[in-house]
Amino acid sequence: MSEEAGVRDKLERVLAVLDDVERDLLLQQAAGYSTRELADAHGFTEGSVRVKLSVARRKIRNAFPGLDWQP
Repeated sequence: MSEEAGVRDKLERVLAVLDDVERDLLLQQAAGYSTRELADAHGFTEGSVRVKLSVARRKIRNAFPGLDWQP
């Protein structure tokens, strides 16, 4: 398996532990969208977006305790 395929496989496994909203928010934040922009786009409050992102990160940490997670 190539290094790129290995990274892709790991990323897919990490994202699989999230629900659709958590996955979308996390990927969009990683792409540079602000909490306000995410809230507006998804119809949530900024506080709700922060909570959903926190829950998503916690799910990843719990599912992959050895993962070097950089938000």
